[in-house]
Amino acid sequence: MPASTPIRPLTGFGTVNGVPWLPDGFADVFDSTLVRVGEVELHTVQGGAGRPLLLVGGWSQNWYVWRFVMPRLTEHFRVVAVEPRGVGRSDKLHGGYDTGTVAAELAALMRELGLDRFAVTGHDIGMWLGYALAADHADAVERLALLDATTPD
Repeated sequence: MPASTPIRPLTGFGTVNGVPWLPDGFADVFDSTLVRVGEVELHTVQGGAGRPLLLVGGWSQNWYVWRFVMPRLTEHFRVVAVEPRGVGRSDKLHGGYDTGTVAAELAALMRELGLDRFAVTGHDIGMWLGYALAADHADAVERLALLDATTPD
């Protein structure tokens, strides 16, 4: 596919085809893609059907942290595990790492995938991003589950 294609498959190290110790059948259900959102390409691992669920991991984790829960989640959800800017196979830019910018990119990512309303689960730093996503894009976030982090005052 041409580089200008907003969504393209990704293989190799760090993808569903390039990591060890995945649950049996994982690569049959999930695909790795790069999705262009503005100035950044974000790596996602997607699979399943049903209502969309965005998974946002902690620092310095990538999609792989969710690998054991993702197959169970696909029983009820279309799962999108994202590596935000600066993480894993996603682009690493010199700036734009504030929660507002990254949250806007995550909302744009889901729109690019054709998912206008979705649930979000955030862990650790992903909790901060999920909170900002729900606060700044309340029209898109249907539900929010946050775990394993505190927010600064």
